[in-house]
Amino acid sequence: MSLPESNPYQFIPFPSQVPRYAIPRFAGHDRQSSILLSGTLKCTIHQEEETPIMAVTRLGEGAPQILPSSSLRGMIRSVVEIAGQGCGSFIGGKNLVFEDTKGQGPGRPKIVHRIRGSRFPADVQGPCQEEKENRKILDLEEAGEKAPDIRLLKVCRACALFGFAFDRASWRGRVRFSHADCAGAFEAYRPEKYSPPDIKLRSPMPHHQDFYFVRNTYTPGSSGTDTDGAILLDGGVLAGRKVYQHENKPGRVLPDKVAWVADVSRSFRFDVAFENLMVPELGLLIFALDLDRPNSGVQLRHHYGYGKPAGFGTVRIEVQLFWQKLESTQKWYTSYDADEDLKTVPPTKLKQEFFKERPTTGPDWAAFEKWLAWPQSRAIRYPTQAELKRGRP
Repeated sequence: MSLPESNPYQFIPFPSQVPRYAIPRFAGHDRQSSILLSGTLKCTIHQEEETPIMAVTRLGEGAPQILPSSSLRGMIRSVVEIAGQGCGSFIGGKNLVFEDTKGQGPGRPKIVHRIRGSRFPADVQGPCQEEKENRKILDLEEAGEKAPDIRLLKVCRACALFGFAFDRASWRGRVRFSHADCAGAFEAYRPEKYSPPDIKLRSPMPHHQDFYFVRNTYTPGSSGTDTDGAILLDGGVLAGRKVYQHENKPGRVLPDKVAWVADVSRSFRFDVAFENLMVPELGLLIFALDLDRPNSGVQLRHHYGYGKPAGFGTVRIEVQLFWQKLESTQKWYTSYDADEDLKTVPPTKLKQEFFKERPTTGPDWAAFEKWLAWPQSRAIRYPTQAELKRGRP
C-alpha cells in the first residue's frame, strides 16, 4: 500500500481511530488472577547481522555496564503504541504543550522553545485523558474532591499495558523491565572505523517542527516569546509517529560526549515480567519485542541507543516465554493447575490472537513495516539542520 505524500521523513500515520477498553477487565496490582496471564519473558538482544549499539557517558565514567531498563521500556512502548494502535501519548490537546529544555546555558532561558496548540488530525487519536468519557469522569470526580473510580476509565492498549497518569488517576501498568547486562561489552568509539557521511548527533527537538508536524499547518515563531523568555511556536497538526530508520552500514558520528560501541558479536539479556494480561495483550507484547509477525515473511528490527540517525543500534530481540505458577496456598489466588493449556500455548499462537483484532491493511501498518524493515534498500536518515532550512533534501 502506498503511503501519503504528506507524510515526509520518518512519520507513520495515526490509525483513523484509537481502540480503547474498559479497566474492569484488569486485576489490581496487589494480586494475580488465575484467569489472566502472568509470567516472565526472557529476552536476548542480538547484533550479529545488524549494526552495533552505541552508548555515551559523561567524562570519567568509563564504559557503560548496563542497558537501562527505562530505555528498553521506552523502545518497546513506542512499538506497542504503533502496532497496538495506541493513543498519541501526552502530546497535543488544548492544555498540553511541547517543550524543549535542552538548551540551557549561561545567559539562555531554561526553556528555549515551547510549542502550544498542537493537535491530532482527529479527536479520536488524542491522549487517553482527553477521551470524552474519561474527561467527564475526571471532571466530575475533581469537582467532588475525590479520586476517580479507575474502573470506569477506558484506555488504549499501550496505556493499559505500560501505565498512565491522568489528572487525578494513575495506573502503574502491568509490565516491568529489568536492566540488560552488558558488563565489559563496550569499547571506545573510533570514527575512522565507520563509513561517511559524518553526522552530528542531536535529538529532534520542538523547534524542529518539520520532524513532527504536517507542513503548512503551523507558523514558526509567529507567537513571539513567553514570560520566561521561551520562544513560542504555533503547533499545527501532528504528522504521525516518529521512528528512526535503519541503515545497512553505520556512518561516522561526531559525538559531543564520550562514545562507546558494543562489539556486534555480543548479546545482552533482560527480563520483562508481566502480570494479569489478556491473551491478545500478551501477544502484542511479544510481537513488540521480537517483531516477528506470524506468516508475514517481513524482517523488522528495533533501534536502540545513541547514534540511531547514523545507523547504529539496529538489533534483533529473541524471546522465551515462562509462565508463572500461582500457589494455591495463597488464599485469594487459584493455581494455574486447573488449566494446563495455558502452559503450552506457544508465543506464535498468542501473537495470532492479537492480530485477529489488529488490521494490517491500513497505511499506518504499511508505514510501520516500511520504516522498520531490515535490510533496507536504501539509506534513510534524519535531514541535517541545513537541509531543514532549505526544505526537503
